[in-house]
Amino acid sequence: MRDKRNSERDETISVESRMKPTAVPETIIFEEKENLTPESSEESALTLPKLLQKSVELFVRIETRDDLAGVAFFSKEDAIKLSLQDNDYVELYDSAVGKSGIIKARIDDDLSIGWILIDQNMYTLYNFTSESLRVKVFQQEPHTADKVTLSISSLTGDVFDLVNEFRGNSNSLKEFLKDYVLRKGLVLLWKEKNAKIKITEILPEITDEEAIIFDFSKPRVLAIIPEGGIEFNAILLMDISKSMIARDLEVINVQPVIKEIKQVFRSTKVDAFLKDFKEGHYVKRRSGAAFAGLLFLKEKVKRGLDETIGVITFAEEAEVLKFDYKPFINSKIMSKGAADRFANIIIENVEDKSGVSTNMASAIEKCTNIIKHLPILKRRNPLLVILLTDGFDTSKRVREAVENTLVGKKNVVLYSVGIGPYVNKRELQEISALCGGEVFLPENLEELSKWYQNIARDLAIHLVEND
Repeated sequence: MRDKRNSERDETISVESRMKPTAVPETIIFEEKENLTPESSEESALTLPKLLQKSVELFVRIETRDDLAGVAFFSKEDAIKLSLQDNDYVELYDSAVGKSGIIKARIDDDLSIGWILIDQNMYTLYNFTSESLRVKVFQQEPHTADKVTLSISSLTGDVFDLVNEFRGNSNSLKEFLKDYVLRKGLVLLWKEKNAKIKITEILPEITDEEAIIFDFSKPRVLAIIPEGGIEFNAILLMDISKSMIARDLEVINVQPVIKEIKQVFRSTKVDAFLKDFKEGHYVKRRSGAAFAGLLFLKEKVKRGLDETIGVITFAEEAEVLKFDYKPFINSKIMSKGAADRFANIIIENVEDKSGVSTNMASAIEKCTNIIKHLPILKRRNPLLVILLTDGFDTSKRVREAVENTLVGKKNVVLYSVGIGPYVNKRELQEISALCGGEVFLPENLEELSKWYQNIARDLAIHLVEND
């Protein structure tokens, strides 16, 4: 039965009528280039690359269904006319609205000539409205995505329970998504999981005339963001080793952000600290770290959610910063004066103190001191840990510390930020991957600021590969 496209259409076509013999659809064969094909057209379709085959178009009637997982089904006869093979890609065109789209094709021996079954989600995505479409084989090779970000919401329960399920086993999610041609804005309902999935970002970006698909052999191609602004706690790990005094972080386009920080924190120490951030000048790496900490705290205060923030500095050893004898602050219940005092503590301990080495393992292990003191109801919430450094782990055991302290805690996500030219990117990638995070390497203060602003609002989790 064909789905209705709007309230004015009340005509229905039964599956039985679709399976009966129908008129052969109109076929258009475009002129092929001379001397490019063998004498036999059948041999041509089987042996030549797609770009050298005949360009054939059919006009077909459609039926939409919501259980086709991103695929369109063709009759065997129409597939032969199009020189179409299973899992080829086809281009669909709706002349009524001037819209086109690309979709994976499969062959159904029981389907009648002149009909296709098409996935309802793809039909909606491409803004089609007609009951018949023009179709031809897509001649280009699809691109493969390096990164796809999905916004996920639960239709019935806790969204983070759903996220944790995917973190524990991403294979079911990959199986659900594998046949879709990707487009930003594609919305999918996964009934078996009571989940709604929306594609919010695809890298690399492509044009509307191109196609991009999943290649799950690539590492960490999927990232998921729980939809709806969920509450999550955070621990900021700040490197204060001697190398962090290097003045090589360029100040670019941060004046609007500075105004926002001043609106939240009415502190003379904050005002004095921000005076050093002049457009085009260079600031110390540790100044950039403190700036990022203030910006993260500002975003949490503006969100007004019941979230906690802890800060740990590290050099030879790590130190948990205390506020009113607690190793964290609650961004919802703290007063204006409390926010100012916590901002001062960040500046005093990140900007004004210094060590020698870079003991990342100690910083990771100290996270336990914050986690165990969180209110019991808060310990179940997602926890974001951000490690900022400009070097490499001098303890030689940061991976071990992550495995022993954070791995296995389903609610924990670890991100790493590396500034300066001597960051051990591979080391940071390895420890971040263990806990669903990734590495960010900003080149200036603008990039650092934007990243901290975004991560304070939306917690993105990168799925671990399952073999």
